[in-house]
Amino acid sequence: RGWTFGRMQGLEEAQLVADAVSYAVTHGIVMVKREKDADAESGETDVMAGLTLTHAPFTLRPSKFDRNAFENALSTAPMFSELIHAMSQDSAFINDALADTAASDEFTRRLLAVHNAATLSDSHAGLAQP
Repeated sequence: RGWTFGRMQGLEEAQLVADAVSYAVTHGIVMVKREKDADAESGETDVMAGLTLTHAPFTLRPSKFDRNAFENALSTAPMFSELIHAMSQDSAFINDALADTAASDEFTRRLLAVHNAATLSDSHAGLAQP
């Protein structure tokens, strides 16, 4: 038996929301929000001042979606996929984009080292997955 959203009571719905938010946060479905005028109010110059990490918006219930927006998303998806694929094949771009992060984050630094070992060696030209 699955959940019937229309029949859920307060505590059940609250638990479902809590579980969904927990899932989003633990699976990287997050975004950074800047509190309005946080820098001006606090007088801080720290670039991190006023930033909050939160889950990305989502819905647990069916909702209307504008047909034109859906068709636009559908028509642009192949171009977006091509862009992501092209970026993933460009080692210079990847190294440049992750240089600052790799300088301060060991995990990213090690991951970038693995990427470079796999893609920049002469014996692995034109890597392909089996």
